[in-house]
Amino acid sequence: MTEEQKRLVRARVDAAERTVYTLGEFAGDGGDIRDPVGQDEARYRATRDEIKRRLESSLEAAAAAARLIGRRAFVAGLAGGLVARPTPARAAVRASASSPTTRR
Repeated sequence: MTEEQKRLVRARVDAAERTVYTLGEFAGDGGDIRDPVGQDEARYRATRDEIKRRLESSLEAAAAAARLIGRRAFVAGLAGGLVARPTPARAAVRASASSPTTRR
């Protein structure tokens, strides 16, 4: 998604209630991903590689956020006298975070 596409999406949805990110922003890189339409195969490959790199960064950021949110929910539950039940998604995130094969 480019900044222009982001602007168009925000114009169609209630921007006050929803946050819209480009893949670059979500990955922490910012900037647009150039559209390879009409260019040579090398440009398509470069675009593919850039999308892959940014998706990997985004997934790492999302996993870290999920771990943080999970911890906050657990602490909030304890403060309120409730203990949050673990969900399969939380268990998978915790397992992947603690697995020695997934750490870099």
